[in-house]
This record gives sequence, C-alpha cells and structure tokens, in this order.
Amino acid sequence: MERILFLGATCVDVIINIDHLPTTGEDLAVHQSSWQVGGCAYNASQAACQLGLPYLLYSPIGTGPYGKLVYDTFQQQQLPTPILRDQKNGCCYCLVEKNGERTFMSEHGTEYRYTVEDLDALKKEHFAAIYVSGLEIEENSGDLLIDYLSQTGDTPLFFAPGPRISHIPRDRLERLYALSPILHLNESEACWAAQTTDLSIAMPLLYQKTGRPVVVTLGKNGACFHDGKTHWAKTAPVDHPVDTIGAGDGHIGMLMGQLYLKQPWPKAIARANQYARAIVQTRGSTLSTTQYQHIQWEEEK
Repeated sequence: MERILFLGATCVDVIINIDHLPTTGEDLAVHQSSWQVGGCAYNASQAACQLGLPYLLYSPIGTGPYGKLVYDTFQQQQLPTPILRDQKNGCCYCLVEKNGERTFMSEHGTEYRYTVEDLDALKKEHFAAIYVSGLEIEENSGDLLIDYLSQTGDTPLFFAPGPRISHIPRDRLERLYALSPILHLNESEACWAAQTTDLSIAMPLLYQKTGRPVVVTLGKNGACFHDGKTHWAKTAPVDHPVDTIGAGDGHIGMLMGQLYLKQPWPKAIARANQYARAIVQTRGSTLSTTQYQHIQWEEEK
C-alpha cells in the first residue's frame, strides 16, 4: 500500500498555562507548564497513525534538549529518523489562556529546513497523498520543497498554510496554487489569502485558483468545504475546552486519513471535526491511544 507523506516539522511544545496574555511590565503567575512533542506535521501524522494507515513522517531532527526529546519519541514510536542533523532543534512556546485559546511563539531550528539531498531521497517512492504546512514553505528552503512537490505528478497535495500565511512570499503561494493543492485554512487565513473579508467570497476565489476543494475550519462551528458548491459540517460544542493546540493539524490529518480510506467528503469532514473536538478537550496537540479509542463517532452513537 502506498504511504501518506507528511512533510514538516516535529518540535517540542512548551505549554504554559496562564490566566491571560501579559501586558508590558505585568507579572503573571504560571499555573502549569510542560514539554510535549508537537509540530504541525507530527500532529497531523498522528491521525494516520491512530487509523493504522501506512505513512512517512519526514522531519529533520536536530540536537539539544528539544532534539533529544523528539528523537527519543521517534524511537519509542518506532518511526524512521532519516534526517539527523548536528544543528539545534527548536521549540514552540504555547501560551494557553483559561478559555483554552492559545498563542504561539516559535523558535525555529533545523526541523523546518530541508536540503536538496533530503528531498531527492523521496523521489524513489510514490505516495498516496502529501501533506505540507506553511511554516516550511516560509523558510528559505521553501522553494526547494515546491520544486520537489512539482515533480510528484497527480499525487493529491494537502497544503495547510497556517496563521503565518501572510509571511509566505506571494510568488511561493502562487507556485503552490499552480500545483492544485487541497487548501486547509481557518476563516481568517482564507480571507487573507483571497484578499476579502467575506468567507463566502473567499472560498470560490481560492477554488478558482486551485481547482480542488477548499477546506475552512470554523472552530466551535465545525468546518466547511467548497468544491464548486459550499458544504457545511457543524460539530457539537465543547463546554470546557482545555486548549486548542493542534486542533487544526489533527483536523487535516484525520481528513486525509478518511479520504485515504475512500470515505465521501461529508463523512471525512464530519470525522475530522470530531477528532479536532477531542483534541480541544485534552492538554496538548495530540490524543493518546486511550483518548482516541474513546471517541464516539457520530454514526456509531
């Protein structure tokens, strides 16, 4: 069976729980802090892992305490480590307010950067689908990634630009759009990409650019996708969210997994919503095996 390829970073999330974001000169108490392995590609790949699908998480791994935790985690999960570098691995400081909303401050290390040799090694294999996030495209090696992706033929490409979409050079975005990716964004990202404040206008405009479905996550309101027509998929509300770290990553990972399993788009989106909903109810960006097994899928209730 062909594997799903997840191109992108695995880093360490330094999760810091506070009442609210600090203002200049303010002295805040930290209620809880912890280190957990995260990163967009790692988070997304966990859905494929929990579905039991064949996949390759192709993340550079560096040195330092963060790199060691990432490497040890890969060993524990029996994941391949083909890119080991003698350069520092970075982290993401996740400030979590008491309402569960998160703010990120990232220290980028070698985990976001690829070389020609890294990507040439992938050309030996044909993948069922490919995931890439915007953080890697933003880096100086982003053009190398696009060069590789342009040689993958008709392999479905899923692109999640993320909140730093406005920092990706426009020419790179246009090169990616030309590869007909399935875009996965939240509402503000979609509106920025289409240069409008109206989501109902943004989705058709982006669909015209790519010719492939455009997926927009809507937080507590679920998600929607546009494939020439807009389809809405609501989700049950979360009364007491723990944090929203990794919810979008999990959403696209589960969507890719369901589509790999030949599920129709409405069911794939509904299951992605439920998976993301479960992530919001746990600390950190991924679900444990037990937490995943306790998801009650809507059609199974």
